[in-house]
Amino acid sequence: MREILTILAIFLIIFLTAALAVPYFIDWNAERHLVEVQLSNLTGAEVKIRGGIDLKILPTPYLQLAQVELAAPASGTDVKVAELHLEISLTSLMRGEVDFVEARFVAPQVRLRLQNEALPLWRPRHGFSGQMSFERISVTGGSLILDDPATKRAYQFDKITLSAEADALTGPFHGDGNFEMGGAQNVFRFSTGSRDATKLPIKFTIDENPLHPSADLDGSLIFNPRATAFALPEVTGALHLAGSAPLNSPWQAGGTLDATLRQASLSDFNVQFGDDLAANLSGRADLDLGAAPRAHLKFQTQHLDLDRLLTAKVAPPPVQRALGAFSDVAAAPKLSLFGLPLTLDLSAGTVILGGDALSDVSGTLATAGPQADRLRFSASGPGGAHLTLDGELETGTAPAFKGHVAAGADDLARVRDWL
Repeated sequence: MREILTILAIFLIIFLTAALAVPYFIDWNAERHLVEVQLSNLTGAEVKIRGGIDLKILPTPYLQLAQVELAAPASGTDVKVAELHLEISLTSLMRGEVDFVEARFVAPQVRLRLQNEALPLWRPRHGFSGQMSFERISVTGGSLILDDPATKRAYQFDKITLSAEADALTGPFHGDGNFEMGGAQNVFRFSTGSRDATKLPIKFTIDENPLHPSADLDGSLIFNPRATAFALPEVTGALHLAGSAPLNSPWQAGGTLDATLRQASLSDFNVQFGDDLAANLSGRADLDLGAAPRAHLKFQTQHLDLDRLLTAKVAPPPVQRALGAFSDVAAAPKLSLFGLPLTLDLSAGTVILGGDALSDVSGTLATAGPQADRLRFSASGPGGAHLTLDGELETGTAPAFKGHVAAGADDLARVRDWL
C-alpha cells in the first residue's frame, strides 16, 4: 500500500514541478510523448496515455489522465485505468507536505502475476521524505485478476468499488467497499493502525452472502523484513464466522487464524449451532491452497443434541431433517468448502437424535473423486445395535452407497426401527 500511494504522489509532484517551469497555457496533450517517457522512467513500466491530459495549478492543483495503460511484460503485470484524477491541497504543498484531497480511479483493470510468493509491483525511482496523506481514495467499476502460476489458478474480482482514506503512508488506513466474485456480491469494511517495521494491525469484516458466511478478523499483517520486495504478509489474529447454511439454522464459529499465501489454519476452533447456540463442537480447520488444494475440518464433542438443534415449529421431525441434510450432501456434485475438496472428521461421545442416544459416534466424509465421496461411520444405537459403514458415497443425481457394512441381522433391524 505504501509504495502504491507513493507512486501516485510522485506522479502529481513531478507534473506540478513541470507546470511551474513552463507557461501555464501549455497544451499537455501535444506533449504526450514527453509525459509518457517521464512516467515510464519513474515507474519502470511501459506507460501509454491514450486519452486526454489535463493539469492545473490554480485554484486547486490537480492532474487528470484518461485511458492510461501501464505494463511490465516481464513480470506479467498490466494496469489500465479509464480515468485517473489526483487533486492536492495547495496550502499543504506550500508547507512541504502532500495532502491529497482526492485520488479517484474510474474503471481500473489490474492484472498481477505472483512471483516467488510476491506481487511484482513497481517501486518509485524518486523518494519523498515529507508528510503525505489521502483524504479520499475512490475506485469505481474496478477489476482485479491475480494469477498464481505455481498452482495454475487465477482469482478474479469484478465490479470493485472502494472508498478509503490514509492518514499517512504507514497508516492508519480506513475504508469500505464491495466486489463481485463467483457471481456473488461481497461487502467489506476495514481499518488499520499504523505500520511499524514488521506489523500492521488490521480489523476486517465481510458480510454473509450465498457463497460464504460473514467473517470478522481482528489481527495483524506480519511482514518478513528478510523477504523479497512486495512479498505477501502473513495474517494472524482472531477470526469470527457466522451464517445459517446448510440447515437454515444460525451458527457461529471462532478461532485463531494463521494464514500465508497458500496455507491457512484455525486453531482453538469452536462452532456453536442452533437458535440458542446450544450445540457445541471444538476442533481445528486446515486449508491448503497449493497445487492440490484441500480443506480438512476435525471436530469433537462429548454431547451433541441434534433433536434440540433440528427441532423447529414448521420443520419436519429431527430425524427427517437430518436425513434430508445428508441427502442434500449426497445429491451435491462435489463435497467442498469454499470450492475446496473437503475432508470432515467428527467424533462424539453421545448424540441425541429422534429421542434416542447414539454413543461412540465417529465418522469421516471426504471427497474421493468428481462424483464420489469416501464415507466411514461407526456408532452404537438403541437396543445395543451397532453399525459400521466404510465405502464410497456416490453423489449427484443418483446417489448411492457402495462399500462394507458391518452389523448383525438383529442390529440392522434395530437400526431400521430406529430410522
